Parts: sequence; C-alpha cells; structure tokens
Amino acid sequence: MKSRERIGIRARIGAAYRLLTSGKLPVQPALPSSELHARIADLEMDIQDRDHMIESLKKEYHLLKSRTASENANAGDAAVKDMLEKLSPLLSQLVTMRSIEKNGTQIKAKDLLKLFDKMEKVICEKGLEQIGDVGQETIFDGQVHQRLSGSSIQDGDVVGIRFPGYRFKNVFICNTHTSQDTAVVLRFAISFHISKKAF
Repeated sequence: MKSRERIGIRARIGAAYRLLTSGKLPVQPALPSSELHARIADLEMDIQDRDHMIESLKKEYHLLKSRTASENANAGDAAVKDMLEKLSPLLSQLVTMRSIEKNGTQIKAKDLLKLFDKMEKVICEKGLEQIGDVGQETIFDGQVHQRLSGSSIQDGDVVGIRFPGYRFKNVFICNTHTSQDTAVVLRFAISFHISKKAF
C-alpha cells in the first residue's frame, strides 16, 4: 500500500514537473530545473519521514496495547489471589467438617451456615450483589427474573421470590427465580426462615 501510494505521489509530481517545464502554464518566474529537482527530493524525503513516523506510532501502539493487556491480567490475577486467600481458611474448615461427617459425627447445620455467611461476605466484598430475598414480593422483569411457575406471567405482574439472584458489577450472572403462586412462595419462605432459626 505504501509503495503504491509513493509511486502515485511521484507520478503526480513528475506530471506537474513536466507540465511546468513544457511552457504550457504561465509560471512567473519559471523555477530553475535544479530547484525543481531539489523540491521533488524534499517531497520524497517528507514522504519517507512520514512513513517512518507511521511505522513508529504503530509499534508504540502495539507495545502499549500488549503492556495494558499484561497489566490487566496481572491485576485480575491479584484480585483472584486475594479472594482465594480469604476463602481458603473457610474452605479448609468445610473440608474438615466433611471428613468428620464421613466418619460418623453429625455436623450442626448452624456451623455450616456460619461458614456460609463468612464466605458470602468475602465474595460480596469483591462486588457480588444479591438480588431480592426469599418470600419478597416484587414486580416481574424478564431481564432480571426467571419463572418457576405460571407461564402467563408478564412483565409488570406481582410475583414472589423463591430463590434470590446475583449480579456482579451491574452484570446479571444469576436470575432471580420467581413464582406467581403466592401461597407456595409464602410456605417456602416460612419454612426457610424457620429452618434457619432452628439451627
């Protein structure tokens, strides 16, 4: 592309030079041939300088792009490492509880829920946000909610939340599961809360 462009410019310069030296155009005063050649050489040098500058800018752009991608990857790895360092002790306790339970000792559900609360706190500190609570009534939105029952549910209908959803930095990663059967939702919510209190 650059070669064709350079040839095209040279051709136009050559044509202009021949036209100027042919006497068909009134040039006052006529430039000496040596000066015209000098100007043509200057133009060709300017073209080469421009091409070198473009190549240099391209290299700098690709270098900056590569460096930015590397820095973003390192930042992402650091964030994941920080979260895993906080979750690992809690995961270690869960593994221990699983081993104890396999050996015949019953694990209390309240101890598991305490660990869950701690793990949830760590994850939410990184930007995870819960959407809705069990038993809560809300207005159905197909972009956020998913139907569990009632195929006739439309946007704007009142529904109950069976399972909360989640979003991460304003991006929905798990829809809220809803039902239009209020009785089912209430029974589910009551049994859920009673079971938590019992533990």
